[in-house]
Amino acid sequence: MSEVVNERMDAIEHEGEKQVRGQGKAFYFVDRDAAERCGIEQYKPKVDTNFTTILPPRDKKQFYARVVMRHDDVGVNEETFLCMRETIDLTTGKPMGKPCACCEKRERVAERSPESPLVKSLMPGERYLFLLKDTSTLAANATEQEMANSGSKTLWYDASPTWKRGITEVSRDPRTRKFTIDVSNPDTGQTVIFTRNGTGQQTKWESFKLETRAPIPDCCLFIPEYDELLLFPDYEMVKLAAEGIPPAASEESTGRNRGRGETSDTKVNEDGIRTDAAAATTADARPARNRPAAAESTAAEPTQAADSAPETTARNRPADTAPANTEPGQSGDAAMDAIRQNVKAARGR
Repeated sequence: MSEVVNERMDAIEHEGEKQVRGQGKAFYFVDRDAAERCGIEQYKPKVDTNFTTILPPRDKKQFYARVVMRHDDVGVNEETFLCMRETIDLTTGKPMGKPCACCEKRERVAERSPESPLVKSLMPGERYLFLLKDTSTLAANATEQEMANSGSKTLWYDASPTWKRGITEVSRDPRTRKFTIDVSNPDTGQTVIFTRNGTGQQTKWESFKLETRAPIPDCCLFIPEYDELLLFPDYEMVKLAAEGIPPAASEESTGRNRGRGETSDTKVNEDGIRTDAAAATTADARPARNRPAAAESTAAEPTQAADSAPETTARNRPADTAPANTEPGQSGDAAMDAIRQNVKAARGR
């Protein structure tokens, strides 16, 4: 098992040397439907002392959390998206380098107005996806069998750089400053203890320390790959949000599908108008893993975009300019073109 420690220690050392670029506040980059199918729930640390066991990823050379770059508070609905340009591809160890509408908009704004607040707000921030066990109910000397019988579920946690740094700092030798502990090691890892003070933006993570624990039971080590729990967004959806055109939201929505990209049922064209027929036409083309089984709620009228003309919104559009219903068999592109022409005619274009 010492071999496992040595392999993961390189990733831990690399993580400790990185410069923190920023942090966000939401967690909609996680595919919660996929997590629930795996029996994995969200971890919510209580305002008190917490005890956790970090679970190791399958790849023995990978850091024990999935590092992602994320755009927060995008558009009027404050959407959250993975940055497809800066997020590291685990197979290559390099940024994905794919088109990212948020990064592209940031570059355009910076070229025109370098001091604009948008330049900073569109900067991707660093977050960490952990898989762990909440062991607060177990005794300090709990055995491996007691952990296996505790019924503790596997949990996912969207962690800030501050929380991650609290763990890595107590994993160093205080004299040499070298990393000596892999907290996720099934046999020699340790329980992570920390205190949460405050809530929301007033939250403070303090008093990180480690405690010797029993080995992690084999039954707790069957976890999915991190990327199976991530939402990789559709470029066009990110572009709509970045340009201030929010996706239509359900009246009963809890934010579950925010930032889901290709997993969203709702499509919005360049004029900010719902195109459900187009969404229905393209539904079968979505990957089976991300395709919703059924619509969860009835869609409400879309929010008016900040830059759109006020006389043509879903709420006040004249009856004679309402989009025509899509004929059976009409393609999604045709539906969007028909709606776009009606809206442009209403605006006098």
